[in-house]
Amino acid sequence: EYSFIGEGTRIWSGDSIKIGKRVLISHNVTIYDTNVHSFSAKNRHQHYLTIINAGQPVELENVLEQSITIENDVWIGSGATVLKGVTIGKCSIISAGAVVLKDVEPFSIVGGNPGRLLGKALP
Repeated sequence: EYSFIGEGTRIWSGDSIKIGKRVLISHNVTIYDTNVHSFSAKNRHQHYLTIINAGQPVELENVLEQSITIENDVWIGSGATVLKGVTIGKCSIISAGAVVLKDVEPFSIVGGNPGRLLGKALP
């Protein structure tokens, strides 16, 4: 309900990504709930061969996936990256260019790489 996803944003889901109400996801944000590739060089090469010969596989073996939850009233600034297993608490703000590796408490302002608490957001 009333959420916005900006131009150039990419959402890559192997498990699940839940986006709440009134969420603003700015332009060029990247959200990954998966590592996309295996930690094994052999498996990464096999994945590449599968893509060029048969297209993107529906399921990937040996690739870590963890769901992402973006709660209500979150604002994610342009160019931010949200990685697997993260919950962004309600009314939080993720600054432009931030890399979110860990859960964000509700009403937090997070920025930097890696993302760290910068302050408190208003309700």
